[in-house]
Amino acid sequence: MSAGETITIDATYSPSTAKLDVGLIASDGSFHYFTATGGRISKTIEMTEAGTYTLAFQNNASYKVTVSGSVNY
Repeated sequence: MSAGETITIDATYSPSTAKLDVGLIASDGSFHYFTATGGRISKTIEMTEAGTYTLAFQNNASYKVTVSGSVNY
């Protein structure tokens, strides 16, 4: 992605009691994330640097979480 481009994440997850770290892993391995709560993820992230990124979800709960939604870039 180029600097200034955006990625929009619109999703739900269950159970909604879980907390998820949602974000992008940069090519250097750093994880740039925000914490989602309440079963809903709705966020637009603007790229500050050009590069290759991987979308990632980290489940911070001790139980299985199911995520469903869309990503636009």
